[in-house]
Amino acid sequence: MTDAIAALERLLVEERRALLAGDLGAVAALTACKRAALERLRVAEVPKEALDQIREEAQRVHALLAASLDGIATARARLRDVRQVRSRLTTYDSRGHKADVAADTRHVFERKA
Repeated sequence: MTDAIAALERLLVEERRALLAGDLGAVAALTACKRAALERLRVAEVPKEALDQIREEAQRVHALLAASLDGIATARARLRDVRQVRSRLTTYDSRGHKADVAADTRHVFERKA
């Protein structure tokens, strides 16, 4: 059983390293391996100390996953804002009311002789 515990710990460490490196493909590839390792542990007696170690590493990985998701959501919002700026211009009138001006998104080049 110690092999299964060690394998799961190795997988969690590998997942943490992949997250820190931004290698989301590796994180996805580890999912099936982690699932199999957890299944092996589910049917066995595991010492509390080993479970505590696994829990600590899993919490580290969870925190990194949450931070990754937040970063992705922030990047998506920023990209949406950048696209929006390209398609319209927001101004304010003399009374402070917001007004949107549509922008021409066609790229037209004018050549002068």
